[in-house]
Amino acid sequence: MSMGLLGISIGLYFLCTVLFFNRKATLEILLLIIFLADVTILQKLDVTLPVYFLFSALPLLPFVREISARTEQIVVIFAAYLLFGLMFQSVSGTIQMFVSRCWQLIVFFLVAENGIGDDEKPGNFLLTVGLLTEAAIAGWLFVSQLGRSTIRLTAGAQPVSGNMTVALLPLAGWLYFSETRPEQQSRTVLLCSLCGIMTALSGTRGYLVVFGLCMLWVYGDYYLTGRLKKAQNVRGRISVLFLGIVSASAYILFIPGVIESVTGVLRLEEDVGVRTFENAAVMDYLSHAPFLNVLAGMGLGSRPGTVPAFANAIRTQTAQGMWGEETYLNGTGALFHNLAANVSVTMGLFGIVLFAYCFYRVWKILSGLKDRHCRRFFQTFLIGFMIMNWFRWSTDCGIAVMIMLALSYNRCRAAEKGP
Repeated sequence: MSMGLLGISIGLYFLCTVLFFNRKATLEILLLIIFLADVTILQKLDVTLPVYFLFSALPLLPFVREISARTEQIVVIFAAYLLFGLMFQSVSGTIQMFVSRCWQLIVFFLVAENGIGDDEKPGNFLLTVGLLTEAAIAGWLFVSQLGRSTIRLTAGAQPVSGNMTVALLPLAGWLYFSETRPEQQSRTVLLCSLCGIMTALSGTRGYLVVFGLCMLWVYGDYYLTGRLKKAQNVRGRISVLFLGIVSASAYILFIPGVIESVTGVLRLEEDVGVRTFENAAVMDYLSHAPFLNVLAGMGLGSRPGTVPAFANAIRTQTAQGMWGEETYLNGTGALFHNLAANVSVTMGLFGIVLFAYCFYRVWKILSGLKDRHCRRFFQTFLIGFMIMNWFRWSTDCGIAVMIMLALSYNRCRAAEKGP
C-alpha cells in the first residue's frame, strides 16, 4: 500500500506542477495538501518528506536568477555541512537534518530575493481549500482514533492537523490587510477563525502560539481599531461574533464533560513532556563535550550516541524518567523536538549563530515593507514560528510555511510598487 500510495502521490505532484506552474501560491498549497494526505495515511516522514521537498523546490528553482552575497555565504556553509555528512556520515540522517532544519531558511531567501510569485493574486479560495483540507484530515484522524482514552489529531506523532492553517496564515494576513471590501474582509476573518478551531483540536501548542499571536492583530483591527469604517461592516462583524458564540455555547451545553475534554485536547494540564528531558540532556552534553564538538557540532548525519559525553547525558535523563533511550543513542540527524537542541548537537555554537543570523535577515527583509499592518503581521508570524520551533517543528518542517511567508511578502511588496 505504501509504494502504491507514494506512486499515486508522485503522479499528483507532477500533475499539479504542470497545471499550476505559474501560480506559485496555489501550487505550493496543493503540494502541501498531497503531502499532508500522505502523512495522515502512512503516518511516517522517512520517504514522504524528501519527495515533498523535491517537488516543492523544483517549481521555484527556475525562477532563481540572482542570489545576494549574504545568501550565497549562508548556502555555502549549509552546503559544506551537507557534503561532509553525505560523504562521511549517515546519508539518511544528513538529508533529514538538512531538509527538516536548514532548507526552510534557504528557500525563503531564494523566493523573497527573486520576487517569485509577486504577480499572483490569490484570494479567499485558497483559505477555503485549506479549511476543507483541515476538516477532512481532522475527520479522518478523529474517526481512526475512536475508542481511545485520549484523542489527538496527529498521525504517527506528526501534528498534521493545523499545519495547513499555519502555512496559510501569511497569505491570510496579506488578504485581510490589503482588502478594501468589508464583505471580503469578514470572509477572511471567518475562514481563519474556523481554521483556528482545527488548530486548537490538533493539541499542538506550537501551532496555537503562531495562530494566536498573528490573529491578535487581525481580531484587534477587525473589532477594535476600525481601520475600515465600522458602519460599513457591522453585519459582518456581528455574523462572525455570533457564529463563535453559538458554536461555543452549543459545545458547552450539549457535550458532557466539555471542560475536561477541552483541557485534554489542548493539553493545558501537561508540561512539555520529553522536551524537558531533551533540553536538559543537551545542556549536560554541551558542558562535557569536546571543545570542537561544542564549537562546530558533530555534523548533520552524525551518530551522537557514539560520543561518551552525549551518551552519558542521555542515560542521566533516562534515569530521571526520559523514554526512548535507544532512539537517541542509535539515531542520526534531527533527534530532538527543539530546533536549537538539534542545531547545538549537529552544528554547535557556530550553527546557533548561523541560524540566529538567518532569522535576523528574514526579519530585516520583512522590515522593508512600507505597509505597517502587513509588516507587523509578518514579523509577528516570524516570532511565533521561532517559538513554535522551540516546541517542535511543523509536519512540513517549515518548508511550506517559509515559502508561503516569502510569497506573501513578495505579493505585498509588488502591491506597494503599484502596476
